[in-house]
Amino acid sequence: MRIAVIGAGAAGLVSAKCLRDEGLEPIVFERTRELGGLWNWHPELSGGGWPAYRSLRANTSRQKTPFSELDLDPDLPDFPARADVLTYLHRYAERFDLRRHVRFEAEVLRAQPDEEGWQIETAAGSERADALVVATGAFGTPFVPPLPGRESLRIELVHSRDYSVPESFAGRDVVVIGGGSSAADIAVELAGHARSVALSIPAPTLFVPKYVDGRPYDHRATRAARLLPRGVRARREEAAIRRSYRALGVPDPRAVLPMPPFALPGARTTPSGSVVPLVAAGAIVARPRTVALERDAAVFADGTRARADVVLAATGYAFSFPFLPADLLDVAPARLDLYKLVFPPGVPRLAFVAMCRVSGPVPPIAEMQARWIARVFSGRATLPPPAAMRAAIAAHRSRHAQAGTDPMRAVLLDYLDDVGGLISARPRLSTDPRRVGELLFGPVRAAQYR
Repeated sequence: MRIAVIGAGAAGLVSAKCLRDEGLEPIVFERTRELGGLWNWHPELSGGGWPAYRSLRANTSRQKTPFSELDLDPDLPDFPARADVLTYLHRYAERFDLRRHVRFEAEVLRAQPDEEGWQIETAAGSERADALVVATGAFGTPFVPPLPGRESLRIELVHSRDYSVPESFAGRDVVVIGGGSSAADIAVELAGHARSVALSIPAPTLFVPKYVDGRPYDHRATRAARLLPRGVRARREEAAIRRSYRALGVPDPRAVLPMPPFALPGARTTPSGSVVPLVAAGAIVARPRTVALERDAAVFADGTRARADVVLAATGYAFSFPFLPADLLDVAPARLDLYKLVFPPGVPRLAFVAMCRVSGPVPPIAEMQARWIARVFSGRATLPPPAAMRAAIAAHRSRHAQAGTDPMRAVLLDYLDDVGGLISARPRLSTDPRRVGELLFGPVRAAQYR
């Protein structure tokens, strides 16, 4: 079987490897001239619409981020820089001879399903594939929420995709909208260059130092911790976070920046040890949700205003697949109905990789999804009937609606265990007692699912 894969970033590369491991032939279509997807940075496109920015770093640790069969260089920092991650992806492609499967500067203009598979059209022509894997990632179409007043702005409204370097904001008043990693990174970086920086946080957000009790924050999400009652786990985490902030010179972080309890369902956790100290120092002013824009200011939910030369919306991305028929899928800006975040019911031979928001590193999730897809396309695993898949999706959405959480979010350990169980890859403590300590108390890693 020939399987078309769209995208040669992390998700596309691991998809190609997993498909080939199952005896399938991957054909990877990459619209640019290079591997690595969003981990590339293009200085010539400064402010020109590329998701990466010069100072981008991984917000998940070096120990948890890599694929299962190749570690990041152990000499790298715990949170590697963009260039280090890009180098890793090139090493991965070379180690497993993946470059020969990639067609560069081959943007897919149209992918049309028929009874026998898919017709793939690029500028070079048309060819057939037996199945299609969409691995373009979740950073395609910038999303800016509708804000009254944006039509009459005298100020500049840009998306974080248009941010590249802080020097271009020197001497300007900037309002950054968002509570995620990009918003935190950009606000912190601008604090050393802009005349003023306001960070407008639209939803409850817990800013967690990247190091908690002397180790990367994401090492605390262990199997042993998951066995504790939710309330006990939340109290332990809050106490640890407070200790870490005291070490950063902030005795009470909630006196500086209102943050939700750790156990609040739906609250965002953003790794950043700099936002709260900079708010305490007055270098960043924390503001609530932005509700409107004026000619030269942003208006916030509490009725206050902040003068702005630039409003920078770090508000995420909308799902968009212009190469697919418009009536093929029900696509909403923030939602895509997929069985276990991978397979669309009723559309055979189509799958999506890394089309979700991950609480943790993306590569292990992408690899597990790719392994499952390869098993299904090779016939070694089967899917439920479309009606059962739709029922599972509806139940999934209902659970998240009741809890106030994001149905497109995958929690690393829970998701790896769930999908790993479908392909008999879930680690079992009982079958390898030598690994009990690592599996219970160590960081969750893709290598544990080989």
